[in-house]
Amino acid sequence: MKNLFLLIVAIFFLNVEGYTQTMTAEYKVSREVEHTKSNGQIVKLATLDFKSFLYKTNNKYYSYSVAEYLGKYPSGTIEYSGDEGNSVSIGFSYDSLQDLSFKDLDSLKVKGLSGNGTMSGVNSNVRRGTYNPSLYKWKILPDTATIFGLKCQKAIMDRSSNGERLYDIWFCIDVPVFAGPASMAFVPGLVVEAYCPVTKDTYTLKSYAFNTPMPESFKKIAFFDDVIQK
Repeated sequence: MKNLFLLIVAIFFLNVEGYTQTMTAEYKVSREVEHTKSNGQIVKLATLDFKSFLYKTNNKYYSYSVAEYLGKYPSGTIEYSGDEGNSVSIGFSYDSLQDLSFKDLDSLKVKGLSGNGTMSGVNSNVRRGTYNPSLYKWKILPDTATIFGLKCQKAIMDRSSNGERLYDIWFCIDVPVFAGPASMAFVPGLVVEAYCPVTKDTYTLKSYAFNTPMPESFKKIAFFDDVIQK
């Protein structure tokens, strides 16, 4: 009986370890495109839709987004002529892959590419750096809700230099995932919903699964070639 108990305990801890080793998640992302008129009125011009994909292995996080609006706006522009007769052209990225990101929360190394120009080969827009964890201070609020069947709590993060709000998130502390898509890092749990006032992006979790291999789609993106564990 004692040996059986020890075996059950050992299996339990192996399962917990496996639960946190690898994970894939998919998010729906909606970006509001707005124009501020000369009188200060904000006009909503369009909603740009994306799918965002996240992969976690240990404390390394890989993510990218696929633009789904290119069929409607292939040139990456929206023309608006309602501001006192003046025509305004609003531009945005027309790359199919955007918001590519690699985060290593152990070494604090980060690599990012927002999506301007080609997504293959060497790109001068690739950013590399080292995280300063003191800049990622999430304030956990008492608000709770059940979202996507998960018990969630609200948290916010402001820019340390000027107090500008960067993210509002709903997270699940019971799911040990500490980074999200785009620039979300050092989060207190799996991001289930998020809003970024700077980019006007809304993130909604659509699916997630643990103990999964890295999807082939990540391996086909040149941006990740030097950070994928071989």
